[in-house]
Amino acid sequence: MKYQKFFIPSGEAGVSLEVVAAKPQHDGPYPSIIFNHGSTGRGKSGGIYGEGLALDGSGYSCNAEVAIAGF
Repeated sequence: MKYQKFFIPSGEAGVSLEVVAAKPQHDGPYPSIIFNHGSTGRGKSGGIYGEGLALDGSGYSCNAEVAIAGF
């Protein structure tokens, strides 16, 4: 496998999403798989982290009114 890291820009100034692509070294065709593992504030993606935090900043919430929309 060949690994490549790059960033996808967002509509928010100065914010991008870090992506790691794994590509076979031989000619395909090969199926494509997109896997989003989510985040716990790690990685080099930009922007603020707060998806699903409770109102007091502790734990997590599934309430859409509390969660900050993520990339």
